[in-house]
Amino acid sequence: ICAAAVAVIYPSAQNNLRVKPQKAHGNQPEIVQNYGKLPLAFEANRGQTASSVKFITRGNGYAMFLAGDEAVLALRSQKADIHRSPVSGRKSNEEGGDPSASARVRPARDASPPSILRMKLVGADPKAKVIGLDELPGKSNYFIGKDPKKWRTDVPNYSKVKYEKVYAGIDLIYYGSQRELEYDWTIAPGADPRAIKFEVQGAENMTLNARGDLVLRTGGGDVTLKKPVVYQSASTISPNRQSATDNRQYLAGHYTL
Repeated sequence: ICAAAVAVIYPSAQNNLRVKPQKAHGNQPEIVQNYGKLPLAFEANRGQTASSVKFITRGNGYAMFLAGDEAVLALRSQKADIHRSPVSGRKSNEEGGDPSASARVRPARDASPPSILRMKLVGADPKAKVIGLDELPGKSNYFIGKDPKKWRTDVPNYSKVKYEKVYAGIDLIYYGSQRELEYDWTIAPGADPRAIKFEVQGAENMTLNARGDLVLRTGGGDVTLKKPVVYQSASTISPNRQSATDNRQYLAGHYTL
């Protein structure tokens, strides 16, 4: 895709990204369906991949690497053989290096390499503070090779990742389930939502469908960014003053190519 192709979200509050799931095989549809409902776990990078990556998450058919000002999606080929750590069961990276290679794939003879899709925030602060929210009880462990110095243990996992002030007055939060990744833009009063722009690299084409969703076609399948849900929120105290209600005023929102 041309690097000049830019999608703008006005003034986006919520969106989600959907990777077309693989079909269930054999007698496993219920297992796959239940797995898809599990929350995503975002691993903090503790040296298990390139230093530019802050957090890693893995869902149904993809791995995602969150860096300072870009998200890198590695879309798994259906026939690819994913090398997994025998201890944690998580996909592991034996080499480190570029984040696009961090989900180590051992392709079969007729399998294609994973498709890499990069979504870079244009004009964002590459040094924005990136933090994990809502730490999960589970830990990740990487026991790779014979050198204990290269092992990574007790790596914390979080259910959300927050980019603070990635644009002036604008925060970005990632979260979701195994089947669907979601992200929110939180825009402070007075901040300019027109600052939000991103550049897509690695897609064969980028189109808007009839519903206003942004569809990115790759060799590993379609990635759909649903039409933004945009609202202004104001909390008010109920008459009995014992609970607060969230009043949302929905606004029009769309992508601009």
